[in-house]
Amino acid sequence: MKKRINLRYPVFFAAALCAGVFAGYIAAFYNINALWLIAVVPATAVFSLAAAISAKVKAAVIIITVAAVFSVGAALSFTTLKSYSRAEITSGGVYAVSGEVENTGATDYGGYVILKNVKADGKKLHGKVYFADAPENLKTGYKVEFSAKLEQYDAFPFGKLNYRAAENIKYGCTPLDEISARSGFSLFGSIRDRVRETLYDNLGENTAAICYAMLTGDTNGVDDGSLTAFRYGGIAHIFAVSGLHIGLVYGALYALLVKLRAGKGPSSVVALLFSAFYSGVCGFTLSSVRALIMCAVGAAATLAKRKYDMLNSLAVAVFIIVLFSPLSLFTIGFRLSVSAVFSIALLSGRIVRALKKVPRKISSSVGASLSATAGTAPVMLSGFGYLSGAGVALNIIVIPVISIIFGGIFACVCVSTVIPAAGILVKISALPLEALLSFVLACGFENALITGFGSGLFTPLYFVGLILLSDKINLKRKTRLCAVAAVAGLIALYCVARTFAGFSGYSVTAAGSNGGGVVIFKSKSGAVAVVTQGASPSAVREALYSNYCSRLRAVVIVGGENVAATVKNSGVYCKNVYIFEQSLPIKPFSDINLHYADKFTECGFSFDFTSAGCVTVRAGERIFTVCADGGAPNTVCDVLFTAVEAPQITTIRTVLFSARENDSLYFGDARFVYLRQLYALSRFPDIF
Repeated sequence: MKKRINLRYPVFFAAALCAGVFAGYIAAFYNINALWLIAVVPATAVFSLAAAISAKVKAAVIIITVAAVFSVGAALSFTTLKSYSRAEITSGGVYAVSGEVENTGATDYGGYVILKNVKADGKKLHGKVYFADAPENLKTGYKVEFSAKLEQYDAFPFGKLNYRAAENIKYGCTPLDEISARSGFSLFGSIRDRVRETLYDNLGENTAAICYAMLTGDTNGVDDGSLTAFRYGGIAHIFAVSGLHIGLVYGALYALLVKLRAGKGPSSVVALLFSAFYSGVCGFTLSSVRALIMCAVGAAATLAKRKYDMLNSLAVAVFIIVLFSPLSLFTIGFRLSVSAVFSIALLSGRIVRALKKVPRKISSSVGASLSATAGTAPVMLSGFGYLSGAGVALNIIVIPVISIIFGGIFACVCVSTVIPAAGILVKISALPLEALLSFVLACGFENALITGFGSGLFTPLYFVGLILLSDKINLKRKTRLCAVAAVAGLIALYCVARTFAGFSGYSVTAAGSNGGGVVIFKSKSGAVAVVTQGASPSAVREALYSNYCSRLRAVVIVGGENVAATVKNSGVYCKNVYIFEQSLPIKPFSDINLHYADKFTECGFSFDFTSAGCVTVRAGERIFTVCADGGAPNTVCDVLFTAVEAPQITTIRTVLFSARENDSLYFGDARFVYLRQLYALSRFPDIF
């Protein structure tokens, strides 16, 4: 009789470590004393004793090991976050800064530099420094000295983990005088610079940027239009140096060496060393390290004549990465990389068997594409607010082509970097990529996006469903179908409950972004979003999609023309847009009803503009005020959402768009609690 579950110990321990890291994150976020984790010890002792008494010594050992791994993960995560938050300087102070250039790059807003081994007034800082508008002459490995204003980053800006924390970029700086720089040497940095020069010397700027992104994973030079087009097409993962890249490099070199009769052992070692070197050139990105570890596990299994297990291999990679970099667990790139491989391991075999009449190469490509898309769907929905509807078909067709293109560009760049005269090879190898770029830009994949859900309980329920569908759990067909149907039903109920407010009551949710914000008022009649000055399009989109508000009844603009542009660029459809009647004429929209009014009612909420930068919203007996700046007139309200303090407004509670809120406030019949990146959520007793 088959076991229901074939227990994989690496998977078990990797899951325990990740759970511990998440627990430490929660403790750090809510400022909970980490000593509560000691409670794991007596609980473990009880279960271990029970297992030992029942003569299940193996079970007792597993329980103790899992508890220990969980505790290690929690301790690592908690201490890393506390260390990141620990003040080493006076934020905003002026210091004599010295350090070494670790990396350089460019965005649409100019060049940037990341410094490591930084000292401020001679004192070593335990974190890296980022500064923008960097001089073009600075290269990786250079030693720099200058006077600068230093700002320490918050670990949880806008209510969620700082995306820089995983890389330990702890400070931002503004140089106040000329930067003194002397050349230094960085092996990987020098190679990156040489690759960049080779590409930009032989190709157009955008094509060179895309080639560089494909080879190194650095997308900072790619223009927003091209990068967005690849994302909407569901193929932006070609810019993440992962299994596609490392696997091709390792596999091609290994096959070549074996063909040259170098022996499997030496061939594996040489191929792994070269792949590790390539990962270093790419900055040892998490996805490349994950792929490298999996290659190493696969090589070890082959040499030991053991069966390779993708799930165990992935678990080993996750365990090692999270152990040395616990905050990597919260980065979108790492989650996408892991979820894609995890779902391929779960589902691809079953899909290939279902397509047994199809040629093996085609069925394998289809299986990998379908399963990877299925696995990354909830991560994409929760992280970016959308999922590419064209991604499945594109990946089946494009990925094999991309593999060939990558191999050709990689080989030609290697040759041209050593022999500059061979630059013509780079131009020839990039021609298929230029054709692909033209195709992706012309197709308009933004019309095939799936949006509006994916956050909260959706993700864990979804992965439970994938596991039940896989061949890793042995269930009878009837039992499997019933279990999957039950999970699908729960997901549907959850999405409906999040999309539509209950038969009575309402909710108010706010999210912050760069000093601006969006406040969502939802009732059974629909949802209205108030968008303020300073909010970014991506933040508006994420806030709305995370709250299942892809279609709004109305948008209220608090600010000027740039706020209207923000709403338009967010990609969120809304037919009714309201703006203060005394504001300047704004016409950035098409197919919408633009209303200039100072008072109006939508979805049961009464809105009253007190100025172009301030609106008051009455919801039942409660009054909410949304303020874009501190210049609001005297007002009395229950809750104030604002970018800056407004002392002239009398309120019970102030929620700043630029600061974290993680406490609770009770008054009357309302409760305000922190919810992920959202700043305040009021739930009333009669809501769903």
